[in-house]
Formats: sequence, C-alpha cells, structure tokens
Amino acid sequence: MEEIFFRGFMQPAISKLAGPFFGILITALIFGISHTQYLDYSTAIFSVTAIGLILGITKYKTGSVMPGIFAHFFNNLLAVVFIMS
Repeated sequence: MEEIFFRGFMQPAISKLAGPFFGILITALIFGISHTQYLDYSTAIFSVTAIGLILGITKYKTGSVMPGIFAHFFNNLLAVVFIMS
C-alpha cells in the first residue's frame, strides 16, 4: 500500500511540478519521515530515506511500482524475521 501511495501517486505528482529529481528526493524524504514512529533511533531515518531513494529511482527507471512493491515486501519480511529472532 505504501508503494502505491508514495511511488504511484506522490512521486509522479511532485515530479510533474518539480521534475523527476525532486520528485524522487522529496518523496523519499517524506517516506523516511513517515517511518519515524517505527524507529528506535534517529539515524535509522537516513537508511529508510535511502531505501525510499532506491525505490523511487526504480519506479522512475521501470515506470512501474511492482518492483518496489516486491522489494518493500522483502525488506519488511527481513525486518520481521530479524526482530523475531
């Protein structure tokens, strides 16, 4: 659901107004900030923003949110496995 919102709607809307570079960057920053409630330490926002940049570039290069959906799912799965172990 996040990928559809961030990369499917937000990124194209911002890109239309400010260009693809800023569309990807601003969406990634908002994505990182939106995950602060899940983070135990403030430096993790940088890694979540970096993931947002990668997902945004992937959406831009492929034109599809599907690779990002799969990558996001796999990342979340690894996080759950790590937390549960």
